[in-house]
Amino acid sequence: MDNIDKIKKVKDRLVGFERQKRGEDLMFYKLPADRDTQAVIEAFLEWNVLGKRSWNFEGADKRVYRVQLWTERIKQPLIKAVTTFENRDIDYFKCAMMSEFYRIILFGASKATTVDGLKPEHILENGIRNVGVSSHSDSWKSLLGIITRGENDKINRDTVIQYCNVIQGESHAQVFLDREKFDAMVRTVKNERLTIDSAILDLVDPVKPRRDAREYLRSILERIDKVREDELAKADEIMKTLTDAFGTSNIDDEDIEDMVDKIVEFYRAAEDGKLPGKYDQELFDEVKKYSTSTSKAIKEIVYAQKTGTALDCIIAFSQDPIRKVEKLEQLIQKVTSDIIKIKAELDIKRSKLGGGENPTGSKNVFDNEKETIRECEAILNRLEGAVC
Repeated sequence: MDNIDKIKKVKDRLVGFERQKRGEDLMFYKLPADRDTQAVIEAFLEWNVLGKRSWNFEGADKRVYRVQLWTERIKQPLIKAVTTFENRDIDYFKCAMMSEFYRIILFGASKATTVDGLKPEHILENGIRNVGVSSHSDSWKSLLGIITRGENDKINRDTVIQYCNVIQGESHAQVFLDREKFDAMVRTVKNERLTIDSAILDLVDPVKPRRDAREYLRSILERIDKVREDELAKADEIMKTLTDAFGTSNIDDEDIEDMVDKIVEFYRAAEDGKLPGKYDQELFDEVKKYSTSTSKAIKEIVYAQKTGTALDCIIAFSQDPIRKVEKLEQLIQKVTSDIIKIKAELDIKRSKLGGGENPTGSKNVFDNEKETIRECEAILNRLEGAVC
């Protein structure tokens, strides 16, 4: 029914007649201008006038028989006209389902980690979402804007759901999802890895609403490689900060908690010695509290960096792991910056402390401050091994 509805949106008449000039642009399928067609038209006129929209009139049996023969004769050509274009089956529903899976992935609405993990329920149970706050790349956010522009996402989702609807009852009040048909298309698009060759998308479907679904998918596929490239570039920058600090990309929650403990010890010693560097308890607590999810996000990023295709990559990034490691990156950057400041301050203090006697004759008058400096330097040395 969805296909017919789309045809009706652009063609007022499903069938017309050869050599009929008026309304020719509104016809989808032209019947031959021959005696058989004329006889059928006459039969329907009798059905309308004599039978008052029924076959209850004299000679109706012959008219019904003629219509049945005619229907069988044009059925296959008509079905072909409705369900094919450019000598191939219509594919707008497949395109629409691929686009819907991309929307779900890019919005992070599915926790699938591979294409095989995509399920029919991810479509059926995830409605339209607004674009929220994320740490994705600008290309990722731009694609989300294209997907949602002018309610494209809603229109496409309606196509996916309606195509497999089965309408029952004379009033068309009962609508059921043909789940078998729906699940079969899910398997198809997964096997084709949510992509269609550009040469096929170049073929022009004559029905605009169907063509719009194909163009919608094209607008996504044309940008996926750029999204992957920019997302990886952003991830690479963050991972460089982390690997420089930890010496490895294999970072678990205990590694993060141990580093936070060292950082806290360092800042307390610096604070006691009146050295620069702001003690940020809220940041320390947050990094430590979410160490497990941060470690998991780091593993997701590392996996994404190793993927071989754009689709696998964006699925790996779909839960926005970059956002989950930003606080750790912020902490490392803060500590690295403060270490530089504290080093400079220690050099100044050290140059001012030189031993000698005070006027009363006692020595090492700056022993307490020197001890503080030695303590800070010791912690600084340990911390540098972990952070710098």
